[in-house]
Amino acid sequence: MSELASLGEQIRRRRRQLGLRQKDVAEQLGVNIWTVGNWEKGVCGPQIEHWPRLIDFLGRDPFRQPRSLGEHVRREMRMRGLSYKTFAKEVRMSPETLVKIVRDEYGVIDPRLRSAHQALQQRYGLRKL
Repeated sequence: MSELASLGEQIRRRRRQLGLRQKDVAEQLGVNIWTVGNWEKGVCGPQIEHWPRLIDFLGRDPFRQPRSLGEHVRREMRMRGLSYKTFAKEVRMSPETLVKIVRDEYGVIDPRLRSAHQALQQRYGLRKL
């Protein structure tokens, strides 16, 4: 699957590859048939709690490989289906700090970034930047 394909196109392609109907995918992912249709059409995207099953259905993370700490964190949240609030609590930081990290708003030498990265490395085994 191409990274350039939209998420909806990736879902549709995978569904057809597996010979499934939208109803089958909806049941597999624990969502309503209309939800799958809306994802495929690009009307809306999945909520965070649906990402782990969706990634499993696709057989891979539909996004490019992370290149920054923010992208790594976003990926970990998606893979686990965790909200900012829950993820921040797990890594013992404020949700506001986590949002700034995800947006890559901290400079590389910012001590908050260093401590946050160390916490994320220990908890999730993120690679060094």
